[in-house]
Amino acid sequence: LYDPVTNTTSNKNNFFIDSTAPSITINSPQQTAYQDNRILFDIELSEEVSSLEYADLDANGNYIRLCKHCREYTKTKSMREGDHTLSFRATDYAGNVGTASVAFSVAE
Repeated sequence: LYDPVTNTTSNKNNFFIDSTAPSITINSPQQTAYQDNRILFDIELSEEVSSLEYADLDANGNYIRLCKHCREYTKTKSMREGDHTLSFRATDYAGNVGTASVAFSVAE
């Protein structure tokens, strides 16, 4: 930049474009047959996300939010008897979406 007196100044701006989707690690549930309908959801994310959701594709398939502004989620959920395929979806602050899934069954 120049002004009328010919003084000079400069300004350098750095920025980062996030185009990487968050990765999801499903520690639990695992692909197995559970004898109890109380299932531990233990999910780790590679970065803090704006939203973590899951859908049971063997039920209605609608996504349900587990947490906002989180990097991990650990909570026990009650699941119906039968087969379950869970799809987890994490959306970061740049709008990138990561997914992971696991299948298991519940027998009582």
